[in-house]
Amino acid sequence: MKIFGLELRFNGFRIYHEGDKPTPSEIGAAASNHTHTTMGAASASVAGKAGLVPAPPAGKQGQFLRGDATWAVPYTHPTTSGNKHIPSGGAAGQVLGYAAAGTAAWKTLTASDVGAAASSHTHAAMKAATASAAGKSGMVPVPVAGAQAKYLRGDGTWATPPTSSYTHPTTAGYKHIPAGGESGQVLGYSEDGTAAWKTLNASDVGAAPSSHTHDDRYYTETDVKNLIDATFLTKTFTGAKVSIAGKTAKAITINCTTPSGYTAIGVIGYYTGSTYVLPCRVAKGRMDVYNTDSNAISVTPTITMLYAKSGAV
Repeated sequence: MKIFGLELRFNGFRIYHEGDKPTPSEIGAAASNHTHTTMGAASASVAGKAGLVPAPPAGKQGQFLRGDATWAVPYTHPTTSGNKHIPSGGAAGQVLGYAAAGTAAWKTLTASDVGAAASSHTHAAMKAATASAAGKSGMVPVPVAGAQAKYLRGDGTWATPPTSSYTHPTTAGYKHIPAGGESGQVLGYSEDGTAAWKTLNASDVGAAPSSHTHDDRYYTETDVKNLIDATFLTKTFTGAKVSIAGKTAKAITINCTTPSGYTAIGVIGYYTGSTYVLPCRVAKGRMDVYNTDSNAISVTPTITMLYAKSGAV
């Protein structure tokens, strides 16, 4: 309250009266004449802002306010191709057929719609063949009464064949397997186009009888063994026990004496007596070995020689 321009207070609070009213701002109110901003539209990435609802234009009375601050109809079903509903109507047995792009109509299928013949239809009879022209397929002509034993000929008539029964040819190439025969026998040539049952013997397959003898032109198993034993000879020679340092090689000499009357063919075997020795080279009277182990080892080598009688090979 102001009296003569002086402000009156009570307990620190200002005193107002009818001639000295507070302003809207002093009591935290808006002025009697003020404006508000319109709501801010939302987007896919930005939130909107509070404000006055935008005024709906004339003709929008049936629409709704969207978050982007526009007035629109929430959903209208499209009527373009691919969005049309199944048409009403129709009857049992009907199907939907093409009417236009994206549009179907109820229809009753006919045989032609599925590439079939009508339930009531006819076929042409077969066309007969001649000596110079082929016939054509078609319905078999109706056999008349009394033609039950006849056959349809290529000329389209029912006729009796020249012979009432079939006779199998008996010329070469048409003869049957002969009757008879017994287990173990085979069919053998008799004459052109004819076979006869027979029992094979050794001579039929170019073999000797199961019981036979050989003359002196042939060697028996014993003869061959005696001949080999009399021609070839094997001997094994053992060398002196030697020591081989770790991871080193050593040449070992073995005295291989050729028997009198024989000639040395070559080495056919050797042995060192140790899994740690890798033979590098083996020849008559000599073996070069390599110690694969890191420690010194002792080996006793042997060489087996093959000999043949002088002049036999």
